[in-house]
This record gives sequence, structure tokens and C-alpha cells, in this order.
Amino acid sequence: MSRIARGDRVRVLETGNPAEFRGHVGVVLADDGSEEGDFPYKVEFLSSDLDNEWFDAYELDVISESASAPTTSNVFETSVLSAFEDARLLLLERHTKYGPKNISATPYGWKVGLITRISDKLARLQHMEGDATDESRVDAWTDICNYAIIGLLNERGEWPDK
Repeated sequence: MSRIARGDRVRVLETGNPAEFRGHVGVVLADDGSEEGDFPYKVEFLSSDLDNEWFDAYELDVISESASAPTTSNVFETSVLSAFEDARLLLLERHTKYGPKNISATPYGWKVGLITRISDKLARLQHMEGDATDESRVDAWTDICNYAIIGLLNERGEWPDK
């Protein structure tokens, strides 16, 4: 395993950590030089709900290394990449489950189908304001993101027909 350094983008592993940190992505802000077992790595999380926390190397998975110290733009970029990765995984899972015809064979064409689905998600977001879990709102926004990607792939002629 390579040494973790300031500016590295990391994901907290699922084992041995408090549940609220598991799977979250952050940027290493500090390495106090301590030995393993002394929690030498301070991580700034992309979720505003989580405070910065100290971790040991075995609790972190390096997603990408950085040649420079973290900055606000590093943290924003990491946040964007994390959101894209979550959306990508969901899109691939659903594409496997439903196949391409779910979009390409929509009555009145794929554009109308996607616009309708996006409109439904926006209406759902507006309706659930204040009485829904953050997770259901995040799911709706992720679906909208994926519908936009599907639209882009269709416009480029890259959405599969079969």
C-alpha cells in the first residue's frame, strides 16, 4: 500500500469505523507523522454533515493521489467526482436491470420519455420538500443526472439499440 499524503482523495472503508463515516469520500488535510495505530490522517469530508476526523491508514482507501496540498477546489473536485461515481454505478446497475429499450422504445421517442421522467422527478422533489429523507431527495437528483447522461448519449448516437 502506498503511503497516504496530504491532498490524497480517500474513501473510508466499511470496517472498523463509526457508521456515519463509512463509504464517505474526503481529502487528507494533514499527516501528523505518527505511526500507524495513532490515527495520523486528518480527513475533510465532502459531506457538510460530517466533521473533519482523524483516521489510521488501514481505515482509508486512496482513490487518487494528489501532488499538492488540498485546497477548496480539490475538495470541490473530489465532491463532483464522488457524485459522478455514485451516479455512474446506479446508471450501470439500472441499465443491466432494464436494458436500453427502456429508453429507446419509449412511445413518442426517447426525448419525450426522458423529459417526462425528469419532469416526474422534479415534481416529486417539489412535493417531498420537508417531509422526505435526505436519501430520497439524493436518489431523485441522481436519477435526474442519469437521465441527462442518457439524453447526452442519445444525442451523440451512443445509446445502444439492443
